[in-house]
Amino acid sequence: RNWGYFFFFLAALNEGFRHYLSFGGWLQSKLYVFLPPTSVLEDFFELLQAIEATAVEPAGRITHGCLGLYDDDTEDAFADLLRYLRSVGPAKIALQIGHAGRKGSSGRPWEGGAQMAAEAGGWPTLAPSALAIHPYEQPPRALTAAQMELLRQQFIETVQRAERLGVDALEVH
Repeated sequence: RNWGYFFFFLAALNEGFRHYLSFGGWLQSKLYVFLPPTSVLEDFFELLQAIEATAVEPAGRITHGCLGLYDDDTEDAFADLLRYLRSVGPAKIALQIGHAGRKGSSGRPWEGGAQMAAEAGGWPTLAPSALAIHPYEQPPRALTAAQMELLRQQFIETVQRAERLGVDALEVH
């Protein structure tokens, strides 16, 4: 098979995504899911499914529409999603967890992807240093030792949530 044009992309377009999943379209839960045609869907779901760019805290999202696994509400939403994914095939599920750092508070790529001002829904960003990605963007605040310890704990808590959900593999990004 030529798999070159098939892809699986899963990204929440709103925090608190929930419940309803449909193929190739807009979900009530604000998720986009693009899947190969149904003629190859069965084989597709026997592979590894990776859910990328899952933040360990709200301020760790790249955009206001990125996934997160950082509280009971996001864990419940993930449980719903994983139940569905497991119902359609035997694929193992991998989860990429991370923190956006200086890339945070950005617009969605199809909206230009630029850093968002506070009045447009943006938030202050934190990073290892106070260096902006681009000279025209606001620099992040440099993490203090206490903030680094808090961030480490947030990663641990997200890993624990993923373990409770039965995620098969984790990638720390």
